[in-house]
Amino acid sequence: MTVQGIPEGSPHAFERVPTGIPGLDEILLGGLPENGVYLIKGGTGTGKTTLGLQFLLEGARQGETCLFVSLSQSTRMIERIAASHGWTLDDIHVHAITPNEILRQQRGKQDVFVTDEIELVDVAGRISGVVEKVQPSRLVFDTLSFIEMLATAPGRFEQELAALVELLGSLEVTSLFVLNEGGTGTTDLITDGAIELEHLEEDFAGLRYRLRVQKIRGSAFYGGHHDFEIVRGGLVVYPRLTLAHRGHFAEEHEHRPRTSYASDIESLDELVGGGLTAGTSCLIRGPSGVGKSSLVTRYAYAAAERGQRTAYFLFEEVRDTFMRRSAALGMPLAPHVEADRVRVIQMGGTSVLPGELATQIRSAGQWGAHLMVIDSLSGYYQALPDERLLLSEIRDVIRFLSERGVLTLITVAQRADPVGTESVPLEALNISESVDVTVNLQYLEAGDVLIKGMSVIKRRDGDHEKGMRELVIDRSGLHVGQMLPSFGGMTHDGVPTVAIGDPMASSPDSDGPPRT
Repeated sequence: MTVQGIPEGSPHAFERVPTGIPGLDEILLGGLPENGVYLIKGGTGTGKTTLGLQFLLEGARQGETCLFVSLSQSTRMIERIAASHGWTLDDIHVHAITPNEILRQQRGKQDVFVTDEIELVDVAGRISGVVEKVQPSRLVFDTLSFIEMLATAPGRFEQELAALVELLGSLEVTSLFVLNEGGTGTTDLITDGAIELEHLEEDFAGLRYRLRVQKIRGSAFYGGHHDFEIVRGGLVVYPRLTLAHRGHFAEEHEHRPRTSYASDIESLDELVGGGLTAGTSCLIRGPSGVGKSSLVTRYAYAAAERGQRTAYFLFEEVRDTFMRRSAALGMPLAPHVEADRVRVIQMGGTSVLPGELATQIRSAGQWGAHLMVIDSLSGYYQALPDERLLLSEIRDVIRFLSERGVLTLITVAQRADPVGTESVPLEALNISESVDVTVNLQYLEAGDVLIKGMSVIKRRDGDHEKGMRELVIDRSGLHVGQMLPSFGGMTHDGVPTVAIGDPMASSPDSDGPPRT
């Protein structure tokens, strides 16, 4: 996704009017160009009126004169909508002309001319009159669809709309015109921009909302679809991570010092070929319970001990359980959380919007996080409203953080556990080609017990040990042992096939995982 329109700083750049909607102003590069007329399009229940009210409330907050003209709802209903979000409209001029009011006024007045055309002239005149009287700097007109319905003669709707746009231009008003889904396409030609809102029905996840800026005449903006929510307090927009000016950060990335992040466990650091490098990504994969979370927690704890900041995103484990377990393993994070060196962000629930994680990651980057942990990709996959979004979203996350010099650690349960519990399909979570380092954890048979083995499958930015070490997690903490002399592979269901020390066991492969 790229920036669309005229770049900022050009000779034709102008002042922008902030919408007051979190995330939307970022997409609009600060807001809407002043004194323009913009369409807000969408189906019923997509938040068009709420967006308009937020726009006016932001103007009122800045001391501007604001006007809300409604042709679809009464003043009482508009106030009810505002109250549901905890708003008051005391500082906004509200002028409602309901369809029933127009019909009552026109009934029986004439029988020579077409009734609809007479009604249209009356409505257009009243709208122009109230705008000229109030002379607002911000206007929301809800909705154009009623005027379109009254305009039965060809070209009449466009004529009245063009006249209204001309009036607003002479008064220097920044206006939002609400248009219901399915309205005429000619409005796009008359107005200066358009924002489309929509909702999608997702299986088991309810409604998912998203918007896109279709055009902003003579101005740059970020294109593509962006998720949003309607909560108490209005719309919250989650811009996609691909908003970054990649060229700028990519140039900095080439000259940025290569900070190394050690685990402070000597044998572990030897296995991965030294500490993990800033600006790279590392995937830790393995069956449930093998120690993936403990391993990434070790890196987070070591970084915090050195005074570096970590943002830890939890998708499966409850935050309190995670904090207690980490402390029990000799990695107490609570002091670092209190000192604001570690932030543990609980994600999840029934659904997580892709843009929601993007917003949290961007916020953590602004906070100054050196290390970010996504634990786990399996949980993120299950929380996404559309599983097809996973690969593109996680690749955007990796690229975004890499360009900013952040070390990214991602865990994923890609294999079944020893008792045969099924995991998420491998093909859905195969991001190994997108990461710089891949660490594999697995169970191995040693006599009549299972032990845990740890190996590095690849490392793009350096060398690594080609063998496997034993991983031990007990009450004293996390330990990485000496190199195992020989080991076997794993079947597709995660059950060890060869015991440690078996002379028939294959040796490690320098370019990939142990051979089966």
